[in-house]
Amino acid sequence: MREIRVRFLRGQWRLGVWLAYCLALCLATATAAAAPRIVAVGDVHGDVAAFKEILVEAGVLDAAGAWAGGETVLLQVGDLIDRGPSMRGTLDFVMALQPAAAKQGGAWCRCLATTRS
Repeated sequence: MREIRVRFLRGQWRLGVWLAYCLALCLATATAAAAPRIVAVGDVHGDVAAFKEILVEAGVLDAAGAWAGGETVLLQVGDLIDRGPSMRGTLDFVMALQPAAAKQGGAWCRCLATTRS
């Protein structure tokens, strides 16, 4: 798991969001040599059912919810659990997803940013 933490001054949140996405793209580009495919998902907000549905549609998970992405890099940007129907379930799912991806040569990366001072 890789983390990027960025802190910005008040009033510069748009620059902060832009920079966070640029950093995420740089991380993805650096990892691209080892992984032929990158899937980016943003703002899960604790909705693990919708998150799984997106990953199945993208071919990262199979219908049973197991990692099927091979060497795919899954990049999660934005909020993972700040609200939503299943914050704990989302955390449990992501914690189980990391080793499953690694077994097949894939990875789960996240980009964290805060706009609060």
